[in-house]
Amino acid sequence: GFSVKANPSTAGTIYPSPLSYINNKPVKSLKGAFMGLTETFYIANDFKFPTETSVIMAMFNNATGLTELPEGFTFPDNVVVFQTMFRGCTNLKKLPNSFKIPSHATSCSYLFAGCTSLEKLPDGFTIPSNISTATRAFQHCTSLTGTINLELNSENSIFAMFEGTVKPITIISSAATDSLFVEQISYGSNNNLTITTA
Repeated sequence: GFSVKANPSTAGTIYPSPLSYINNKPVKSLKGAFMGLTETFYIANDFKFPTETSVIMAMFNNATGLTELPEGFTFPDNVVVFQTMFRGCTNLKKLPNSFKIPSHATSCSYLFAGCTSLEKLPDGFTIPSNISTATRAFQHCTSLTGTINLELNSENSIFAMFEGTVKPITIISSAATDSLFVEQISYGSNNNLTITTA
């Protein structure tokens, strides 16, 4: 497990301690590590993933106590299993500018599904071409607005990526003129998407 301790400056809150003390062990999976934490907690500024970690699926799934991630928060590049990472984090409001999808991840399906308080993504946020599956990645992100770069096309599994979103979102993609691509990502999006090549 993980050690948690009270934050002395804020009564009633907890935060995970850095994982550096297990870096010397081959920690390959953190699946569901903080799943379901409902008490408000903060990720320590010096939080680091073990470099061997490749599975972080559902790490914060339904962790309604999570409101933000610290600046500098990043994932190991060798992470492959990444989906449902923040699914149901209804109080997560913002992401640091350092946040990006790992370069070897293959799926980000349901990544932020149900993050109803998430207002914006970092400037230049990109879902890169290494992702093959992004189904419902932003499902029911009812507060989300801004611009997202998609290096995906209709051959990827992208169905209903923005289902249930209601605020204006701009999608930049070279596949913007592909009607199948547009149909798949915009399914259930309440006509709030602008999909463009630039």
